[in-house]
Amino acid sequence: TVYYDDFPHLEHQVLAEEAQSVFEQVFGFLGWELSLDEKKTRLFHTAFPVLGAVLNLTASQKGELVLENREDRVEEVVRQIRGYVNVGRFTSAEAASLAGRFNYMQTVHGGRILSVALHGIRQRANQSQGGRLIGDFEVAFRWLVAILPQVQPRRVRFFAAGRPIVMFY
Repeated sequence: TVYYDDFPHLEHQVLAEEAQSVFEQVFGFLGWELSLDEKKTRLFHTAFPVLGAVLNLTASQKGELVLENREDRVEEVVRQIRGYVNVGRFTSAEAASLAGRFNYMQTVHGGRILSVALHGIRQRANQSQGGRLIGDFEVAFRWLVAILPQVQPRRVRFFAAGRPIVMFY
């Protein structure tokens, strides 16, 4: 069994309905089943979830696209961090999991605001002993709980002068 989560594609609005039909037919010819879940089978929108992020093309005619972490993902990570602070423990296995999520969130955001915390989390992931949450971790976690909901989305201006940006997903 092969499972892929997202197949986003872009199309002009006037061609959106036909593009959706062709998309579904191609997958049908390949013998692949597409999810009929409303969350997955969405019609074309100017803003849509893709791989845990939201790509917003509302201002694309003005030369800008916006990429941000999904709000529910941010809330989930904040709850997870609060749990570590409340329990007072943060194991290396938990750190490895959180490091992966943070790395992705930082990539989507495109800034370095999370990098110091990510570095500390990665260090904890590489430790084999203990899991007591002390000192710098507790301070960093309290800061992250406050800052994560406020992190601004990444704005990519593609008509701007200067060096181009390349995005890989």
